[in-house]
Amino acid sequence: MISKLAEASRSPWTVEPRPGSATLIPLMIFPHAGAGAAAYRGLAQEQAEVFHPAIVRLPGREQRLHEPLFRSMGALVRALVPALWPRLVARPVLYGHSMGALVAFEVARYARDVCGAEPACIVVSGCAAPGTRAPRLLRYQFSDDDLWQSVCDLNGMPDEIARDQAMRDMLLPALRADFEVCDTYAYSPGVPLTCPVVAFAGHADPEVAPAEMAGWAEETTGPFRHCTMPGHHFFNLDPDTGFAARIFTVHKACKAGDSGRGVLNESETFPPQRGASGRSMITLES
Repeated sequence: MISKLAEASRSPWTVEPRPGSATLIPLMIFPHAGAGAAAYRGLAQEQAEVFHPAIVRLPGREQRLHEPLFRSMGALVRALVPALWPRLVARPVLYGHSMGALVAFEVARYARDVCGAEPACIVVSGCAAPGTRAPRLLRYQFSDDDLWQSVCDLNGMPDEIARDQAMRDMLLPALRADFEVCDTYAYSPGVPLTCPVVAFAGHADPEVAPAEMAGWAEETTGPFRHCTMPGHHFFNLDPDTGFAARIFTVHKACKAGDSGRGVLNESETFPPQRGASGRSMITLES
């Protein structure tokens, strides 16, 4: 397996921000729409003590700038699973934000259905549950100005990039293609996964209300946690929210309980303490 992971590290589909130990649990990070690996490098590096992290890099960005873009979820997932297979068979934790959450989920289902491999855990953030997503604006049909502004309104673009016309022209094609993947995504009910699922929401996210994350519980028969964090849509990349530390601790908490299904918030401790019955207990900080 170590040799397979070493081979995977040379794939154009993934970026390892620094060499990691192949003895650690693999962590695969699926970025939000339009993002390359650079946006998630800091988050990945913070996980390197407990995970062997790799960031998924899709065509049309960074070193893959001139490769053809994907415009449908089905085509993207059918290409991703074979490309990521050496990592998927190692039972990684899959983490995705916004569009990345949908991609991680569909990769997990496709790998399970076609090859019988489920991840150790799925962590999602900033994305309504796939089975209950309300109709969305077809942003991929917006004008360039409106599409760019819609991303800036979510605080998804640093000011220096938002004002840079050359950067805008370079990033817009991938943004538009990724929004087409999301906007045309059609959920197909299927057999639930059995791995733990942890869903994070930003309490002030204008894109996805915390309540819209609760439906992720329906996608697994295993443990589920729904966690509300401080912040807006990109709370996951804000170092002040403490999100980076939660990925590992909530994954552990999710596996610790018997039923494992419940709601957590930013004031609660991890992992859950155990009562006399042996069942997991969630204890509020004083």
